Amino acid sequence: MQCSIAYSLAILCLGCLIAVESKGKKPSGGGGQGTGQVIKDEFGNLEEAMQLLIEKLKTDLKDDSASIRDEVSNLRDDVSNLRDGESDNIASIREELSNLRLGESDVRDNLVELKESMVDMKKQLSEISIHGNTEKDDTDDTKTNVPLFDSEVCNTSSKMFQEIKDQLKGFQRNELTTERHINVSTNSEVCNKSSRMFEAIQEQLKSFRHPETTKNKIANGKCNESISGTETLKEDLEMMIQEQMKKLVETCQTGRDDQTHTELPNNVTSPVAEDCSGQSDGVHVITTRTGKRFLASCEDDWLILAHRFDGSIEFNLEWASYRQGFGNILREHFIGMDNIVAVLQQKRYKARFDLTTWENETRYAEYITFDINDEKDKYRLNIDGYSGTAGDSMKHANHDQFSTKDSDNDVDSRHCAVFFQGPYWYGSGCNGVYGSVFGKYIKGPKCANSLGCIAWYYWPEKLPGVAGNQYYSFKEIKLKIRPI
Repeated sequence: MQCSIAYSLAILCLGCLIAVESKGKKPSGGGGQGTGQVIKDEFGNLEEAMQLLIEKLKTDLKDDSASIRDEVSNLRDDVSNLRDGESDNIASIREELSNLRLGESDVRDNLVELKESMVDMKKQLSEISIHGNTEKDDTDDTKTNVPLFDSEVCNTSSKMFQEIKDQLKGFQRNELTTERHINVSTNSEVCNKSSRMFEAIQEQLKSFRHPETTKNKIANGKCNESISGTETLKEDLEMMIQEQMKKLVETCQTGRDDQTHTELPNNVTSPVAEDCSGQSDGVHVITTRTGKRFLASCEDDWLILAHRFDGSIEFNLEWASYRQGFGNILREHFIGMDNIVAVLQQKRYKARFDLTTWENETRYAEYITFDINDEKDKYRLNIDGYSGTAGDSMKHANHDQFSTKDSDNDVDSRHCAVFFQGPYWYGSGCNGVYGSVFGKYIKGPKCANSLGCIAWYYWPEKLPGVAGNQYYSFKEIKLKIRPI
């Protein structure tokens, strides 16, 4: 279009020049008629040129208009695609939220159904009890009301409820949003309500318990036929409870936040092994050869003893906490000294420390010799045979006893666990602190006090941002073992 305008200006200038030149020319031979013809011819050429220019301008305008229309159309398509993409994302989020609500609704329905079933059961039991009271022995001069329902049946039912309650407790856990997708799971509040409901049912069943007194024997002797009828009720009850329990357990995931590492009831059903050798990654029930049972996380055949990465769990705890373990098996945790000792007694194990800096560099330190004595010897550590990339920061902890803020077992005038604000195998001069994995967690690399945080002093190079490696606090650390 700009070229067409230039052409137009050029032709106009040319026309003016031709007009001026023609005007200045003198007539020759033919007189004024020849001159007029020349001017006429030149203006005719000028008109033709102007006409061509106009056509060219029209063509250019059409092309430019078509190009603009195409660009506008493309912009509209882009806006439409963007809206479609946002609509798909919003629809996907709405669908996931809807599925989550449906899952919670199913749990509530199951709880309501169970409650209604138990109400019906209680009514049936009451009817049987009343029926038994109307069929007393005429020769018995006692006026006591002895229920017909056999106390053994009631006791069995009550025991069953207790088992269900214990199993549900083993399956309690806060709702988790797993990596990259939403699980349709219920939170710990729903599971706790289930457990409390079973406790209430158990209390109701206690009202049907009666000691086997002489009067009860008389009543039971006259009502054997009715008692046999209660066996069918008992079987129906057991079947109904098992079905409802299965539905609830399917929506409550394993492991509670507040009691991850305490002794597990014998009826917990999860993958079971004596360690993580040959096991899939994830949470397993470890059952040692001595009968010790606890939850542990497995990773590439390694059994994770301790994991720290966000400071959500306080590690400066008392001796009893380190004896039994604490934290959440899916987050920060320590599985407990007694559990570790029970595993190490089975075979020879090697240990590995995985350390990650705040610059996201991960290195490791492996020890071919790793053993911990029992509580009588204050969980004395035996560690040797270093290999790896992180440096040997455990060499000063070898053969040292374990200390916590309420149990001072180091060979030093100071109470090292208090001085460095963390439990560890300190030994003489508190030297074990050079590899303190139980130190204070800091959300950043700088530790205010020397070796007062998660420390690994013998890192091969100087760690960034601090005066010395003793002032560096690591972002993440794992302590784990596997069989040799």
